[in-house]
Amino acid sequence: MTTTQLRRYEIEPGKLTEFAEWFKALVPARAQYGLTLDWAYADHDNSQFVWSTSHAGTLEEFNEVVATYEASDERKAAYGDYKPPVTKLHVSVVEVLDLS
Repeated sequence: MTTTQLRRYEIEPGKLTEFAEWFKALVPARAQYGLTLDWAYADHDNSQFVWSTSHAGTLEEFNEVVATYEASDERKAAYGDYKPPVTKLHVSVVEVLDLS
C-alpha cells in the first residue's frame, strides 16, 4: 500500500518562480524520510504550485513520517530564514488510478 497526498499552494503573485527554485531544497530533505516527490507543476496563469508526494504504507504511517520530517533538522535547514509566499494551502489524500 502507498499513501499519496496532493498538495496545491496558492502563491503570492510574482513569487512562483522564486518559490519553485527554493522548493528544490526540500526534495532531498523529504526523501531522507521516505517521502517521494511524484511530480510538481508550476501553474503560472493561476500562481499555483501543485505537487504530489507519496510514502509506502498506510495513511497513519504517512502522517507519522510527515510529523517526523516536519520536526527534523533537515527541514529546518532547508527552510532557513525563507518564508514561503504561500497564501492558501489545499491538501488531500488521493487515490492513484491506473487508467491505461
